[in-house]
Amino acid sequence: MAKSLRSTLRSYVMMGVVICFVAAMVLFLIWIEAPSRGARSSTHLIPPHLALMGLKYVGAVWMILIGLAYLLRQKTDTITADTLVRDIIENEAKTARMQDEAVKNAGPSVSLIPVLPNHGAEQVGWFGGAPRLPRATAWPEIEGTPLCFVAQIDLSKLPKNIWSGVGPRTGSIAVFVHPEMAAVKVLHVEGEVLRRDGVSPAETRWFRNSFGETPKTGAYFPQWPVAIEEHVGALPAPSGYPSGKAPGFPNPFEHERLRLSNPAYHPFDAESLAYLLRYADEGLTRRIASISAFLTEKKLKDDTRAALVDLEQKVLRSRATFEEIKTELLPCLQTFNLNSVSARMPDFDQLDVGNIRYLKNDADGYAVIEVQDAKLTDPFEENDLRFSYLYLHRLKKAAMTAYLDDPASLSPEARDRFEQMWSFDALHERGGMSHPPKGFIYTPYGPSSPNEILLELPTSDLLGWIWGDMYSIVLAIPREDLAKGDFGSVIADITN
Repeated sequence: MAKSLRSTLRSYVMMGVVICFVAAMVLFLIWIEAPSRGARSSTHLIPPHLALMGLKYVGAVWMILIGLAYLLRQKTDTITADTLVRDIIENEAKTARMQDEAVKNAGPSVSLIPVLPNHGAEQVGWFGGAPRLPRATAWPEIEGTPLCFVAQIDLSKLPKNIWSGVGPRTGSIAVFVHPEMAAVKVLHVEGEVLRRDGVSPAETRWFRNSFGETPKTGAYFPQWPVAIEEHVGALPAPSGYPSGKAPGFPNPFEHERLRLSNPAYHPFDAESLAYLLRYADEGLTRRIASISAFLTEKKLKDDTRAALVDLEQKVLRSRATFEEIKTELLPCLQTFNLNSVSARMPDFDQLDVGNIRYLKNDADGYAVIEVQDAKLTDPFEENDLRFSYLYLHRLKKAAMTAYLDDPASLSPEARDRFEQMWSFDALHERGGMSHPPKGFIYTPYGPSSPNEILLELPTSDLLGWIWGDMYSIVLAIPREDLAKGDFGSVIADITN
């Protein structure tokens, strides 16, 4: 009977795993494909932002079910429902008590804040970029797999009272992560060092690929200098919150409108211009195709058909104007000329694309459609082509790379906008040391445990990495090893 119960429970759990996996794939496809769909999805049954949120929670349930399946596989044939539930509850309760105690008794800690290169604050290291190691130090590996560098922190600039007052305060620690699993190596670096090249983040699952595209081969994570702030206990808000979601920290860019007449939004090099032309071309093509699909495939009343035909003529005129602009700007993809590009940017704000909302079919089978006026550069709420979202996202990524190489590569207007944006992001994407992490991990930590929190790195848009389900990677180390300067037993957890 017990064996039969275990088998039945495993069957239900595995069924849940499969259902969650299928649901996650559907939600992922809704989110990733939303920009390129045609007429039938001008309004989505599940909006892309809700699909992304659903993907997050489905992923969490999926991970829990995987854990249950593992427990069921490991249990003996004498398992009963009572013992299974009791074991799970006791383990969760024990972990929760440990975390509550660690938060209550937490001591001194520091936050590691990404700062602008010209910030002026004392820098204690950096996230991303390349490490600085002694010439003779071999690039770290785990079972033959080269690791990816993620951070280097100067120990001499850390307060002496963190980590229960133990650990070295000379040299630096360089942190490397396995490209496919939550496993790390931490090197204690001292003496003469130099920049070293290693594994590209394009080869790791932790790199946040944008719209399915792979980063440039050989590129590092963006390198951001970090400064510290001293605290007692947990890191203050908005650490640990998604950008703009922390109480009292509204996102100043949440409702911004793209207007290409504003120099802050202009392409600044051939790459950003290429994205602008590409997304405008794709958006106009999709709109023309969606209008054609409605006109040929839907049963329409005369007034609806007339509205669609009128919109089609507007979009075709916009297409002709865009082709003229593109022809003029194509040479700038080879030799970028900011003046030539800027002169044509206001014209993009005038391109009519409209917005089409397919609501339902009425009792007689006629499609009920709302046809609205909208410009190409209008936000998603007014124009489902998502041109603004796509272009602003790419512009931000390209601008970050250029800025970190040379802040003067951006115009004053663009530099001011992006510095505000990146500084806001940095508040949410702070790392930490010697603090109770915001998320849930199973490794014991805190004063009553044998471990210290060596480092926490959150999912970061600034760095381009994502840990697990958009949470953090937390590194814990036995306190005795830390006291001896031995970083060979660091434990990595992904929070949830």
